[in-house]
Amino acid sequence: AIILEPIQGETGVVPAPEGFLKDIRALCDEHGILMIVDEVQTGVGRTGSFFAFEKAGIVPDVITMAKGLGAGLPIGACIGVGKAAELFGPGSHGTTFGGNPVSCAAANAVLDVVDEKFIAEVESKGEKFTAELSNLPLVDHVRGQGLLLGVVLKQSVAKAVVAEGLRNGLILNAPSDDVLRIAPPLVITEQDIADATFKLSSIFNTVSQQKFSYT
Repeated sequence: AIILEPIQGETGVVPAPEGFLKDIRALCDEHGILMIVDEVQTGVGRTGSFFAFEKAGIVPDVITMAKGLGAGLPIGACIGVGKAAELFGPGSHGTTFGGNPVSCAAANAVLDVVDEKFIAEVESKGEKFTAELSNLPLVDHVRGQGLLLGVVLKQSVAKAVVAEGLRNGLILNAPSDDVLRIAPPLVITEQDIADATFKLSSIFNTVSQQKFSYT
């Protein structure tokens, strides 16, 4: 099998290059290899489509998902497509907490909410957030899809931004010295986006001045 993320998360929100997923799909078909797509971070509407692989126009054999599926409660799922759906049957896998009724109820509620209209709003809000972040002087460019964004900075101050962000009510992540990962709740409002961008602008000014004073 070939296992991959359509957008790498822990490396700083790095989308697969154009045509990459289609080429992998063709390679798997040619050699009888299972294509397994990890949608744990990207699934359930996070990228402006229910699954990120949809934008590449392919269908994998196996899809893994979790995180957003439970809206904060722990749950994971594995979907088999076509012949891959026959590989796993009742009794072939055991879990201690599998099928937890509370987590499953939460997942059902999530699936009721995350419909086409909701996902379209995620896409729209992601475009707005990307546009506003891209206008900040310290930002080189923004990559990602929907509300999974990697903000690439012109200076290696991402970790300082994370620390300063916590002091200003923003929870950020720095997967590398010059990249911020932003993955807000999908219910974020346009006002929240404006407020976050305003705070980030101030934080960028603060850490840039600090870096300048140190050097």
